[in-house]
Amino acid sequence: MTVSRRLIHRNLTLKPSNEIDIELLAFMERYATNLARWDLLLYFGRNPSARDTAHGIARQVGRRTRIIRKELDDLTLLGILHTHENGRGMLYSLTRSPKTRRAITRFAQRHSGENRRLTD
Repeated sequence: MTVSRRLIHRNLTLKPSNEIDIELLAFMERYATNLARWDLLLYFGRNPSARDTAHGIARQVGRRTRIIRKELDDLTLLGILHTHENGRGMLYSLTRSPKTRRAITRFAQRHSGENRRLTD
């Protein structure tokens, strides 16, 4: 079992009534496929109005720019993020899709107690 699968199964997103939140679990299994992406989803879920370069986001999440840029581009292709060109490079921001924004916000709220940095 991969590290991300163990992480997902460890955080089965139980509701207070001990029911599994299927929608959130499906979101995690589809998009939080590695620890760098997990960190990015938490970052954008906690900062939904954030708009920054790969380098700036990498600094915020405590990871290497090269790794973060690849994951940002993948999340853009998946429709989670949007890119905007400016004079200093590509800016990444959360999609405007209400359904996706709700899912990422719920994901971040569910994992708000996770302040430790997870390593690759």
